[in-house]
Amino acid sequence: MENLTATVISVDYDMAVVELDVADETCDSCRLASVCSRPESSRCRFEAWVEPSECIVPGMKVGVTARNFSWSRALILGLAVPLTLMIVSAIAASWGRLPDALTAIVSIAVPAGFYLLLYLLRRRIFRRSGLICHRLDFSNK
Repeated sequence: MENLTATVISVDYDMAVVELDVADETCDSCRLASVCSRPESSRCRFEAWVEPSECIVPGMKVGVTARNFSWSRALILGLAVPLTLMIVSAIAASWGRLPDALTAIVSIAVPAGFYLLLYLLRRRIFRRSGLICHRLDFSNK
């Protein structure tokens, strides 16, 4: 993805909400369609990581680039681990001679708890992937 220029709307420690100017006809083919929260306006808003060394404040023009997303990590954490937890918890509950209804509840609750933990730790787990905003260097222009 090319380096995009955006305006910072708000900053929350290591995340910033940034806004791009987008023409209406480009929305269908936009690469940011999955992260954009554009409600029928000519602006595209999304979250981007902020490096700790960057001093970014609301209203500042920043550059936004994409870092490589780890598909293997996403597949392992999003599909393989919860499926394994579901199967192991169902077998353990079955060996523990729990009633069938309770076995089903346990086999659903364990992966749901894992997803909740994954959601709460998402900023630490996926820190090195996604969209990153950085200060623009105007001295070269």
